[in-house]
Amino acid sequence: MLAYERMNENAYTQLGLRKFPRRLARDVKKAAAERGITLTEFMVEAASNQLRQPRHSSVSAELKRDFAWFQRRRHALEKKYPAGTTLAIVGEKVVDSDADVWKLSARLRGRYGHRSIFMPRIGERLPSVIHVRSPHIVR
Repeated sequence: MLAYERMNENAYTQLGLRKFPRRLARDVKKAAAERGITLTEFMVEAASNQLRQPRHSSVSAELKRDFAWFQRRRHALEKKYPAGTTLAIVGEKVVDSDADVWKLSARLRGRYGHRSIFMPRIGERLPSVIHVRSPHIVR
């Protein structure tokens, strides 16, 4: 299935979509036809609407819960673990720890895959929570 992305008033680019589900392609074509617009117009409108949506993530909510849990138990955790130890907190519990953050990260990636995990370092002042959006190319 091909869709076209509108770059400016006079320029378009071809956008090839690989492994687009056939059933969804049929539904998209049907919806465009029912509205009396082209498939390209439908896809441009759908993509534009999606990009305008605020990005909310359950991961973000989980990180906030883990951060709050750590803040409530920080004093006890600082007594239990030596300074310089990085903790991995998932689901409001310490699931792993290590003085070497890279070794810890490798173990966590093997166990949890690519996902966000709250990892404070014992003995360091915590900065404010900073939300970093995934990078994207703007042309």
